[in-house]
Amino acid sequence: MSSLEDVQAIEAVFERAWPAVEELRDGDWVARFSGGYTKRANSIVFMGGAGEDGALAQRMARLEAACEARQMRPCYRITPLAPKGAVEALEARGWTRFDRSVVQTMALRKAMRAVGALTQLFELTDAHWQAALVDMAGGNANAAALGEIIARIAVPAKGVLVYDDSQQPVGAALVVSADGIAVFLNVVVAQNARRQGFGQALMHSALNWAVQGGAQRAAIQVQADNGPALALYQGLGFTEIYDYHYRRAVL
Repeated sequence: MSSLEDVQAIEAVFERAWPAVEELRDGDWVARFSGGYTKRANSIVFMGGAGEDGALAQRMARLEAACEARQMRPCYRITPLAPKGAVEALEARGWTRFDRSVVQTMALRKAMRAVGALTQLFELTDAHWQAALVDMAGGNANAAALGEIIARIAVPAKGVLVYDDSQQPVGAALVVSADGIAVFLNVVVAQNARRQGFGQALMHSALNWAVQGGAQRAAIQVQADNGPALALYQGLGFTEIYDYHYRRAVL
């Protein structure tokens, strides 16, 4: 388990890397709204490190009401930063726990990694990269919502594609770098191109860009039940340092 200061630094970069369309802050709590596109961008999260405060119940009630006012089902993302009292309150109310993810990190070496397939870096506004990402993500992607989120990324970032031998895109990723930490999101390889080395090539290209930009550390989040992705990142040198999950009321 990492220190709370370490978790806070990584969480802060992830929030900058995947900004919500709208944010509402109440103390150290943040409610994020993005039209339902991705749980991270549509949930309530505690971003501070101090822990409890005397207005906890009132803050939670206000943020949940803000979700409901936007026709969004209230949902919390629970990281190691979450106050104990908040977790206990959600437990007492019977809010279910779902979608556990792990956060993995590694130190970055200045040496470049070999890229075993054709890859290309793109500006985030590039229509070719966006279309390929949406196509490979299938039902999990919404082109308009993706465009709204990436338009708000205000730190160095690149889109990455990897191509097969016929020069068709078979993998996509988003790499963002801030405060010496590079994070990787929306990493996807087409269903028919998996287990052929494209995921490694994609990540090597993204890691090389991060190192050239001065990043000293890498971080990635992956669902805990995604065995192939966990194996890929472990093979690259990532190790788990903390996890998080979501909570919502039972309907």
